[in-house]
Amino acid sequence: MFKLTREETPADLALADRHQWPVRVTAANTSDNSPAYVFVMRQAAPGEWSSATFSCVASAQQMDDLPLSVQGPEGPFYRVSTVTAMCRSADAALEFGTKIEFALKDLANNLAAAAILSVAEEIIITPDV
Repeated sequence: MFKLTREETPADLALADRHQWPVRVTAANTSDNSPAYVFVMRQAAPGEWSSATFSCVASAQQMDDLPLSVQGPEGPFYRVSTVTAMCRSADAALEFGTKIEFALKDLANNLAAAAILSVAEEIIITPDV
């Protein structure tokens, strides 16, 4: 369902940010290698220091509710296929990658479960009057 690629930190970025460990993760659909918009970003409010920050891996509901690539009129959250995190240590960078992997696996399981739901029972409720 998803292919997760963790990119190597380019040498120039590693030298420029020696006090941080950048981690870039890209998600693609395995069916056609198209971008998988599974990472939720939050657009910064006016006056905040950064433009957007990573929030989480999308839930099954957010895959339908949140717009792609740019903030929509409904709120500050949107989905992207690539996220870069600046971690405080090499261990934190590895932990970030592992947590992304587990969260994406959870999303894949939830989407698969939702796709196979079927009507098991149908009950009609009528008033007693």
